[in-house]
Amino acid sequence: ALETAPRLPGPFAGIDLGPLFRDGRTARADLTIAPQLSLNIAVDAASADGAAAIASIMNRLAKTASEMPEMASQPEFGKLVGSLTWKSEGNAAVFSMVEGTPEFQPLIGAMNEAVAAARVAAARSASSNNQKQLMLALHNYYDTYRKFPDDIVDANGKPLLSWRVRLLPYIEQQALYNNLKLDEPWDSEHNRQFSETMIRVFRGPSAEGLPPGMTTYLRPIAEGTLFGPKGATDFREVLDGTSNTIALVEATAEHAVPWMKPADLAIDPQDPAAGLFFSQGASSVAFLDGSVRAVAQAIDKRMWMHLFMHADGNVVNID
Repeated sequence: ALETAPRLPGPFAGIDLGPLFRDGRTARADLTIAPQLSLNIAVDAASADGAAAIASIMNRLAKTASEMPEMASQPEFGKLVGSLTWKSEGNAAVFSMVEGTPEFQPLIGAMNEAVAAARVAAARSASSNNQKQLMLALHNYYDTYRKFPDDIVDANGKPLLSWRVRLLPYIEQQALYNNLKLDEPWDSEHNRQFSETMIRVFRGPSAEGLPPGMTTYLRPIAEGTLFGPKGATDFREVLDGTSNTIALVEATAEHAVPWMKPADLAIDPQDPAAGLFFSQGASSVAFLDGSVRAVAQAIDKRMWMHLFMHADGNVVNID
């Protein structure tokens, strides 16, 4: 055993680790999954008094940690740390948690919180990657045709197929693009056989559980928006700047549309964030410069409208 124990920093500085290093001999941990989840940790000491002193030290460490200001933002984890109660049994300081006991509930809460946070992060990352690929395809289309992709229409201006169809050659779907009849509606007898083809980058987290062929990546449409009535067709018309203009959003499942259908998200100026998919208070949106950012749901509705509009003279800072 070490004769001199290290000193702990900050709020732990007043806790003397001497008994742990003087009397501690070995440490053991056992995690059982089935038939009942349990965690057991033991620190063997030189004597029963040493074990009691070690248990006291561990309890002080847990209590101090649970009271740290950083725990305020992670209440479940704080409860977990505060519930780590050690006791002495003979010449050992022991800690145990068994599924179903009150002491175990904070652990379950912390685990659920961690899993939920990981799922949100993974979903947000997946949506961001999808939107970045779609914006890259949009830029590549523009480089080829010197205009933004728009819905495919017939000779009378009636929409037949979505702007998303125009992006197919730029997202490694040239063969599918070649199979479509661009002079027929998206749900014609010929085209509808391809309407349920699931294109990965069209499938956002908010579309989980929806039928194949549905997408929630939509353009925000309203008077004055980038792709709304009399919208921009050229980068030079985006007077507010490409990094300040939203080009693409992820909508809720209720607003999902078949990816081939010429349909997008109608924006209500009185409630412009309605229909957007929010996770933990933010929605991932793609700006015309190709960047994808999480915009807080709580920002003023006027700020949302300024972000959707490409030439209203109002530049919004959301960083």
